[in-house]
Amino acid sequence: MTGPFTIRTSRLELIAGNHEMAEAEMTGIQRLSRLINAEFAHGWPPPENDENTMEWFFTRIYDNPDARGWLMWYFILDANNKRTVIGNGGFMGIPDRNGVVKCGYSILEPVQNNGYATEALAGLIKWAFASGKVNTIIAHTLEGHQESINVLKKNQFNFVEMGRQKGTMKYELPGNRKNF
Repeated sequence: MTGPFTIRTSRLELIAGNHEMAEAEMTGIQRLSRLINAEFAHGWPPPENDENTMEWFFTRIYDNPDARGWLMWYFILDANNKRTVIGNGGFMGIPDRNGVVKCGYSILEPVQNNGYATEALAGLIKWAFASGKVNTIIAHTLEGHQESINVLKKNQFNFVEMGRQKGTMKYELPGNRKNF
């Protein structure tokens, strides 16, 4: 990790979004591209990241700028002297009073199945537990979405129960994983 709002993994740089970035994404990715010094891969945004998601992030970070890091992160592939945004993810807000936080992630389809989601999630997990504010991380995925289930399992999440929404599954990563 290189700072409170940047995470480095072996192939990725994750940058925590702020209000200016959220606004830029909603109005045109060219400005966001300049803010994070990376090009956006063809096909942006990734699955599950539509206008509603962008508006949700914008509203949350605008209402609570201190939530930076607990909301959206941009996943940048740093290869061959080229920086390309290939996905995003993060948390659904500041951990609750029990230290529970929910996470999610999405990678553009053309670059899926290369381990990027697994790597990005591992970076987010390490960052969250290192904060000292998290005891448990929860994730939901669709039943039968084997690629997402594999990402969770590779990051040591355990299946807990079927989700409240029909067709979803709840996974959990308990305990302080400082050595993750």
